[in-house]
Amino acid sequence: PPPLTTATAKHFVAYSLDRSPPRLEFDPKIDEGWLRSYYLPAFKSVVDAGVSSIMCSYNGVNGYPMCASPMIQSVLRGEWGFKGYVASDSGALSFFLPQYHNFSQTGEEAAAAGLNAGVDLNSGSTYISHLNTSLAMGLVNQSSIDKAAARLFKSRISLGMFDPRERLGPLAHLGEEHLATPEHLALALEL
Repeated sequence: PPPLTTATAKHFVAYSLDRSPPRLEFDPKIDEGWLRSYYLPAFKSVVDAGVSSIMCSYNGVNGYPMCASPMIQSVLRGEWGFKGYVASDSGALSFFLPQYHNFSQTGEEAAAAGLNAGVDLNSGSTYISHLNTSLAMGLVNQSSIDKAAARLFKSRISLGMFDPRERLGPLAHLGEEHLATPEHLALALEL
């Protein structure tokens, strides 16, 4: 049977610097040496190990919110050959707007910045609310949307989400009624 879950490494990159407000607009300047010797190696390790997805963080680095950072394409996909999908932290693309990072002026620009940087999955409403208009305005192209969708569906296919239930093995019969049962709750309390 296929695996039941995938792993997501987060938060790409330098998220640990964000120790106090204003966390949604934090944008440290980090030189290349520090990035490569301290902040990037953990992500390189998980990419080398075959992690399925990477989550970009709220913070910025060197003038770019991380979910709009050129490092997604140049380092993550380019240098390291990452083939999985990139997901935004929850609501991260909406923090591109003037009241936070002041990187994008509109939701359409924020959606385009995320997709064009290589964010395949937006955890939040920015893509749902604005990506069609971004496409109509010419801020993104259909090819970029297709590439993002292909990476997402590759992950879903690898999890057997479109396979017949009998191929999924002994756990295929489990449903919501099997979650948080009294037995599970009692065991959790014991642990």
